[in-house]
Amino acid sequence: MPELPDVELYVDALRTRIAGHGLRGVTIRGPFLLRSVAPPVTALYGHRVTEVRRAGKRIAVGFDHGQWLAIHLMIAGRLHWNGRRVPLAAFEFDSGTLTLTEAGTQPTSTFCAGRPKPPDWSLSKPPPRPSPPCCNPKTTP
Repeated sequence: MPELPDVELYVDALRTRIAGHGLRGVTIRGPFLLRSVAPPVTALYGHRVTEVRRAGKRIAVGFDHGQWLAIHLMIAGRLHWNGRRVPLAAFEFDSGTLTLTEAGTQPTSTFCAGRPKPPDWSLSKPPPRPSPPCCNPKTTP
């Protein structure tokens, strides 16, 4: 399972690759990956990434219109930049493609498109550790 230091490394690497870049599209190979339907992931298309941060063991990507994409790698999820393996999901940015794969045979990774960030997530102070609202177990369908 990716532990916190691994998630921090992913966040730092993603920040340099996608911050300021627009999301062109998302390809999802299986419906088990997407844990939210409202708003649809297509609501993120064309918007620029303004922030990449860790929220617990999730990677949270903030967009310029206040929506979030949260990725949870679970047990065997791996992220690759312009990867060669067949991905479970691919996030196409104008700077390259982020792919999500699984090291195991049973897919467990998830992602969700989220609502606007909570007001207590101020950019002027370190973020609190709760999950973005899109991956809060109490609000996820």
